[in-house]
Amino acid sequence: MTNWETHAEELKEFFAYGYELAVGNGKIKVCESIECSECDFSREKTTCFSARWNWLNAEAAPTLTADERKLCELLKTGYIAQDDDDNIYHYNTMPRRVGGLGMWDVKGNDVIYTILEGAFGVSFEGICDLKTKAWAVEDLLALEVRG
Repeated sequence: MTNWETHAEELKEFFAYGYELAVGNGKIKVCESIECSECDFSREKTTCFSARWNWLNAEAAPTLTADERKLCELLKTGYIAQDDDDNIYHYNTMPRRVGGLGMWDVKGNDVIYTILEGAFGVSFEGICDLKTKAWAVEDLLALEVRG
């Protein structure tokens, strides 16, 4: 998902008040409220307008909810992936994507997997590539918690 899609509600309200967009340390800010040197857009070699546009259309940084973080802390290891039917699984070993079938597969008889969202109510919506990449739980724990 793009930053525009990820932050749509906040941005709609933000723009309704006529504010100029700035981003400082990854957080949405009012342009006039921070110094240019503190704005993430100042690092780009372009105009503020172009930098804003680029940021809005860029892929959002992956994030977790507090509940997703707690679940990953409990799991500690393994891999999390999502099939084309939006089922989210935890695997004890690295799964591989089965082309054309929209699902994940693992080799070996000692594979253990669990369907997560039915049992735990998690969706991992902040991870846009969960259908194409199996995420290591350790990598998920390194992500920022949103909201």
